[in-house]
Order: sequence, then C-alpha cells, then structure tokens
Amino acid sequence: MKAGKSRFINAIRGIVDKNAADYAPVGEFDVPTDVKKYAFRDSNLSHIWLYDVPGSGRSSIITEDYFKANKLVAFDCVLIFVGGRIRDEDIELAMIARKYGIPFKFVLSYCDRRIQEHVYNDAAGKETAKEVFSKKVTASTRKQLNEKGDLAMSQTEVFLISSTVYENPHENAEYRIDEDYLLRYIITQVPLDQQGPLS
Repeated sequence: MKAGKSRFINAIRGIVDKNAADYAPVGEFDVPTDVKKYAFRDSNLSHIWLYDVPGSGRSSIITEDYFKANKLVAFDCVLIFVGGRIRDEDIELAMIARKYGIPFKFVLSYCDRRIQEHVYNDAAGKETAKEVFSKKVTASTRKQLNEKGDLAMSQTEVFLISSTVYENPHENAEYRIDEDYLLRYIITQVPLDQQGPLS
C-alpha cells in the first residue's frame, strides 16, 4: 500500500496545481528515482526543505549503504510514512536513523479513509469513530513497533494524519487528528538560521 508521502509533501505546502514546478508527482508510477527536495512557499517556512527519498517504500533495500547514499545522515529528522501496517523496512530505517542519532517519527497516513471504514462498519458517528480509531490504531502501532523493533521504538511518537485535512482544512476538519502537531514538530526541528534537509 502506498504511504502517501508525495501527496503529503504537496498538501502541507499548499500545492494543488499538478503543473507547478514544485509539485511532487503523485501516483503508482511516479516513484522518485533520485532524492528530490521541496521548499515551502510560505516565507516564514522557507528555511525548511522536505526531501522525497527514492525507494523508501520498497522492501529489502533499507541498508546502511542506502541511508548514506541518499544522505539521510545529514537530515534534521526522518519521517517514516506508513499506509497500513508497520513493515520490516520501516523498522530497519528507524534503527539506522537511531544509530546515527537522527530523530525519527512514524506518520500514519490516509486516516480519513480508515475513519470512514469505522463509520461504515460500526454505524458510528464520525467523532466517535475518530476517537475509537485513534486509540485502536495507536495501540496497535505501538505493539507492532515493540514486536518488530523494541520497547524504546514503541515509545516513539506516532502521528495520525490525512492529507485531505491539509488540502481542505474546513471541509475535512472532522478528520483532523495530529496534522497541526506534525507541522509544529517539523517547524521545531529546523532552526531559523539553518537550511537543513528533512524527510
């Protein structure tokens, strides 16, 4: 399952025009083959760069050589996007980041779709479904991180987001969970006097 990384890069920067020069290609066949960086258009955030790293969603390629080749060792932090369950390559990436002392967080995307499934399956209101979903998926993710990684990894912050909330915050406010917290986290990772990469 795609993790929605490129869509997030567009959404959080307010990019909707697919023909824009700074639009991150989205789609099953639009997988980056090299590291691409994207700046915020907001002048207050112009010191922050978001990096889309090639192949980070594929299995069996997350090695220390991969980490170094894509210059992840220079990043201020690494955001590991998860579209469904935690995969072995997600854990491998987190472990290498930890080895190099680079902060990392897990970002669970497409939460709006999963909340809708809860509403449909349980005939619950969206607010109730969102609360139940948030608790269940956070507990489940932490359990997976503990089983596949270790106790320390299971205590890593997990952000639950929907790119649709960034794209249309008023219309999709009912799906808002950690979108504001994630943006705040990103902002605090890069000092104003530093132009550092963040993936």
